[in-house]
Amino acid sequence: QEPEQPVPEQEPEQPEPEPETACGPEAAFHLAVMHHARQELAPARLRYERALAGKCHSARTAALAHRGLGLVLLALEEVPAGLDQLAAACVRDRSSGPLLAEAMSLQLRHGAPGAALDLAGQAPEAVAAVGRIRYLGALAQARAGHAAEAAAMLRAGIEVADLREGENFLAALWLEVCPGEEVPAQYQFSMQ
Repeated sequence: QEPEQPVPEQEPEQPEPEPETACGPEAAFHLAVMHHARQELAPARLRYERALAGKCHSARTAALAHRGLGLVLLALEEVPAGLDQLAAACVRDRSSGPLLAEAMSLQLRHGAPGAALDLAGQAPEAVAAVGRIRYLGALAQARAGHAAEAAAMLRAGIEVADLREGENFLAALWLEVCPGEEVPAQYQFSMQ
């Protein structure tokens, strides 16, 4: 009997290199999203930047690429650049309420209430009138030191359509900007 030959170790399969020269802006955007979903921030950033550098993408793709790049930059702790990209996303797609709400929320979270107010001011009337956007505008007014303006917005009425029981952010804002006044029933969503 012949001695057994050692089986050579096989190298793990490497993914095919991405065809950089054939990667147009839409493809770069889709690759960016895939890298971003896997938390591969450096390649995601590169692909979002390539998508934005291309000239043949749709306005919607451009808005989403700005958004994605903004989120990547925030994750990389490049906050001012990230917030700028989120603002650019809102400029590219002014009709997107969810995009505006996310950008305003992140501006507020990172201490930029003036930028959140600017975004709301640039939105079309139909988008700016949405309850969540109005709430974020009132919150931005409060965070910018304009409690009276925030209180006036709350007194005029803000209805956030998708509130769930136990979400009390409207009541909390009321208590902040209308101290000593009882919270109106329409702002009470306690689970009591």
